[in-house]
Amino acid sequence: MKFNYILHIPAEIDAVYAAAGGDNPNSGNPFWWYMSCYFGLSKEEIENDYDKALGLLLSSQDQTLPTAKVEDFDASWTTSGEFVEQDDKTVDDGTLVLIDPDPEIMAGGYLWVDSQSTGPFVTAEGYGDIIRRAFYITPGGKLYYPMELVDVYCDYKGEDYKYNGSGDPLWKYMETYFDVSLYDARKDMNTVLNKLRECQGSLPYPKVEEYIAEDSRPDEPVDLSDYEEFFDKKYDNLAVDAPDMTFTDVEGLPLSSQLSSANAYDPEYREYCWTTFTVKVKNDRPKLYYPLALTQAYYKYTGEYADTSDAFWTYMRCYFPESKLGEIDYVREAGFDEVLNFIVEHRDEMPFPKVEDYVENLGPWSN
Repeated sequence: MKFNYILHIPAEIDAVYAAAGGDNPNSGNPFWWYMSCYFGLSKEEIENDYDKALGLLLSSQDQTLPTAKVEDFDASWTTSGEFVEQDDKTVDDGTLVLIDPDPEIMAGGYLWVDSQSTGPFVTAEGYGDIIRRAFYITPGGKLYYPMELVDVYCDYKGEDYKYNGSGDPLWKYMETYFDVSLYDARKDMNTVLNKLRECQGSLPYPKVEEYIAEDSRPDEPVDLSDYEEFFDKKYDNLAVDAPDMTFTDVEGLPLSSQLSSANAYDPEYREYCWTTFTVKVKNDRPKLYYPLALTQAYYKYTGEYADTSDAFWTYMRCYFPESKLGEIDYVREAGFDEVLNFIVEHRDEMPFPKVEDYVENLGPWSN
């Protein structure tokens, strides 16, 4: 299968990482550090899109890659650089706090986030309250979020949800209480840190009912100004980037526009995001990202400029009505694997969306 490969990294990277005092040098950390330092890719970005990371390496086969150097190392990769002793280790139930030893520290080219379950306080004695209910910005600019966010997010997703270690609990919290999405964070990595600092002392405590209420809020207009150069460019078909496999028993509707993908903020991937369906599989859980051309076509058809999955369902109803895969109720009953398998099987037959086709096949827009 596509994902059955092993990447061996040069021993020199391990040696430099260990010599610089890097945390857990016998893990994958030396690789994560090297890619973040010299290619600007965070661990989360790589895990969400291994093809991109490997592509950077493979496209450099005839070039000399950057040499790992101790002087390029920063404190965020050391346990000692992350841990700061806390005098007050108590955090009341039902509250969240921010621990911020150096408020002048800002995120670098990317924002490294993770839950407190992997943070520097886990191995220290007496830090249970902080692990459960504290955000922590390390002196190196890393952000660890409290485990309360994970628990509330899992309750919100339902009993069948299996948490996969992603940053989704943080992004749902930020979107609900601060109107900051993952896309916003990727465009300006300090947005999250600044919002938390502004509300230090009065951080909202997450509630499932408020997450659900946020889901029903009217969608904010989506900003596609970064993609204007493609608005009038002519395309015949959309591309499909997906593993060559058959999907079965896919739960829920794992569907988002390319604005939620790891590629969205990379200028080199703008046309890719504009024209490409992408299927990503992480921890055996697939997700479909649909091209932003669908979002633009939906706006021109309806006058509603929002990052909503209606753009995808409308496209499917227009071009593949007999499949019924544009009907949400049908897909919920049949399973989202039918959508994924259909798109993979028709990878060379996905028309580029045209408003005139929408009008002809679906009729003039009406609420």
